[in-house]
Amino acid sequence: MKKSTTFLTNTPNEVGLLPLHQLPQQPLLGSPSQWQQETAHLPKNIAQWLSWEHSLTAALCQHCSQFDVAVLAEDFLPQQKGKNSTLEFFPKFCTSSLWRRCVVLQGDGVPWIYAETFTPSAKLARTLQQLGDTPLGLWLFAQKPRREIWGWRNFSTENHKISSNIPTLPITFARFTRWQIDNEPLLIVEFFLTSFDFPFELSKVQKSQYRQRHCRPADPFNKAR
Repeated sequence: MKKSTTFLTNTPNEVGLLPLHQLPQQPLLGSPSQWQQETAHLPKNIAQWLSWEHSLTAALCQHCSQFDVAVLAEDFLPQQKGKNSTLEFFPKFCTSSLWRRCVVLQGDGVPWIYAETFTPSAKLARTLQQLGDTPLGLWLFAQKPRREIWGWRNFSTENHKISSNIPTLPITFARFTRWQIDNEPLLIVEFFLTSFDFPFELSKVQKSQYRQRHCRPADPFNKAR
């Protein structure tokens, strides 16, 4: 039987996560050439999570009773074109800044994933700023987005951490997905932490089940529905 999941939202101070001044000033993405899609050589459970094309929020909620979202920062990052620039993931856009949202996702009080969302689209940035502490996946998959590209990367072999000041949140694997929503691009990068054990059971949650099991509406901008 699937667990019934409750959403809680917290500030970084309440859950003891990354203070704003300790967030990485530049994204950890690196260059697109550092990411790959081939997962045949990975353990099956890890490959499933890295290649998952449905809502990660819904998948995570299958494995906990309490799902917490801590919004750490929302800001505009100045960008310069060149190697290791996040703009490499948006080749069709001419912009000097990206909007970024940083969160930590927790299951039953345990930090599982540090996630960053980027968009060069002013339209999407204005829309997503209205999310507040609503999990992004609840809004995203109600828009019926199209997955353009994705990739994964093994950070555990690089001894890379989210912040050099926070040794308790090391990364194992990471994945990125670029979505297209009404011709506007949205890039989501999810860094799996060592506390996440990549459970085997992973199944798509149907929309009807999703609304029954979670306390937030699929469309956070229509509270009356």
